Amino acid sequence: MTPVRQTQQFIEFMLSHVSLIEFAAARYVLGEDGRSRVHSVKTARRTVQVLDDLDALLPWLRAQNASEGLNIWVRPASSLEAHLLLMLDDLPLSSAQAVAHKYRCAAVETSSRNHQVWLVANQPLSREQRQDVAKALCRRIGSDPGAISEPRWGRLPGFKQMKPEKPSSWTNLLSISTAALFNPTPYLVSKCDGGRRSLPAPGAGGVPSASGASGREGVDMSRREFAFACHALRAGVDPAAVEQRIAEHVDATDRRKSRDYAARTVAAAQRAVG
Repeated sequence: MTPVRQTQQFIEFMLSHVSLIEFAAARYVLGEDGRSRVHSVKTARRTVQVLDDLDALLPWLRAQNASEGLNIWVRPASSLEAHLLLMLDDLPLSSAQAVAHKYRCAAVETSSRNHQVWLVANQPLSREQRQDVAKALCRRIGSDPGAISEPRWGRLPGFKQMKPEKPSSWTNLLSISTAALFNPTPYLVSKCDGGRRSLPAPGAGGVPSASGASGREGVDMSRREFAFACHALRAGVDPAAVEQRIAEHVDATDRRKSRDYAARTVAAAQRAVG
């Protein structure tokens, strides 16, 4: 595809899942350690709500990239309270392909070794929820653990990456997957005791590891789920909610358990925590 068509297809993908998109142009400078750092960011005055809006913005984006030597960024508008897209950064090609094989997403090549994946969730997620999910996923599939703040910028396909320590290279749209929506429920943080408290998902299946394996080998999932139940109950989470979370996790990890397994696990945890 031509760079223009890559940009159009990526924006079409984003607009099919969020109602408003914003753009920015970022200048990088070389730090003392020889690595580039963001020096300044110019946010575009125009936003995109429908694909036709992109035509009016493209001349500015091209000028910032080609003439000014700035990097072009894109993201769901920060004014959106919640949306469906999660961005995973700095993935190797094998991990990006594994995610795209299983889940609905857009995979973007930012350099020969690094890729971004815009993952589509099955429910709108707030800023805090997207951060919680990204934090859990980065440990599982090898994305950048420092790239979980929200709202998060990604690179726009069809434009060149401009960093002072590297030769310029194109940001390419690798694929748009129409596979299943991603279920973030096992990774979400619950609200309890008047504030937010982390409820670690026990083992958290659902996203393939970098090797494509499930990541469950040698892991006692029942023990993890019991520990999770104890933690949640001590935090004041309703037992019915804990039971539902465990049942969903059993489904997500493709294990066969009796119908009352989740209820029995919660009951045992209640006895353990008094």
